Amino acid sequence: MSRSAPPVVAAYGVRIAGLGRPAGLALRGAEAWPTIQVRTELTEDVPARASEVREDRATIATPVATLEVDRASAEVRVRSREPVPEADLVHPCLWPAGAVFARWRGAETLHAGAFAAPDGDGAWAVMAESGGGKTSFLATLALAGVEVLVDDLLVMEGEECVAGPRALDLRPEVVGRLGLEDRVTALLEPEFVARCRAEWLSGATPDTDFCS
Repeated sequence: MSRSAPPVVAAYGVRIAGLGRPAGLALRGAEAWPTIQVRTELTEDVPARASEVREDRATIATPVATLEVDRASAEVRVRSREPVPEADLVHPCLWPAGAVFARWRGAETLHAGAFAAPDGDGAWAVMAESGGGKTSFLATLALAGVEVLVDDLLVMEGEECVAGPRALDLRPEVVGRLGLEDRVTALLEPEFVARCRAEWLSGATPDTDFCS
């Protein structure tokens, strides 16, 4: 795929409208992806306590907002009592919605990250339980100059994985241990290509349970 193509606002196999042009969502090669509309709303409603995914809509509880996802309109309403900072909205707030749209269009989803193979041919998936060091490992690779494709949600379309936001969701203690100032959004190459052929480590295979 040519890296000369202009970037578009996209992640997880969908183009994203309604958020302007945040640097963390710049991808090349995603021009043909379907578009979803993201709207942010302030509300005094009690946040959802649990997530529910149906064939036509989904309600997703996240730490910062409730996501109301509608399949027919391809819309995500981000409902919160306080404004969600753009960095948190880009990642990790949107990945559950990305997982839902991926499942609706028949793609596989995996709680994993991925990085580009050193020879530039494809990508390697990184799997770990929550808190198992997956994102810290990806941050270490990024500091070493390795191109990181995605953190937290790996969407598979056939044998290819698609890129996520250009951000890593590191815990504060990890940020300090690595000598960083923030959640290392700037570490990931901006405008990364949208797709890579996937290679699996330790016999891992796609898993459709995005909440695991």
